[in-house]
Amino acid sequence: MIHYSPTLVMRLELTPVTVQPLPFKALREIAAESLRQAILDGSIRPGQKIMDVEIAAQMGVSRSPVVLCGTLCQSGGESAARSAMSPVR
Repeated sequence: MIHYSPTLVMRLELTPVTVQPLPFKALREIAAESLRQAILDGSIRPGQKIMDVEIAAQMGVSRSPVVLCGTLCQSGGESAARSAMSPVR
């Protein structure tokens, strides 16, 4: 057992730090942004059928965010996204 002398114990004084909180972004929104970018850069072509299971596996997420992001793309009025977001199972 180690005994510390009260005179040898140093106190650490921490300076308070203020940081801004990270903005919250739902996983479906992140997935939607990723799919939009894939459409814009031509990785997914308008009218191309995609498999939600395959896209989810590539993103490292479950199917739910991928399926939900289809709704986000469609509500945004993006015709290319709307046609690409017809998941094939």
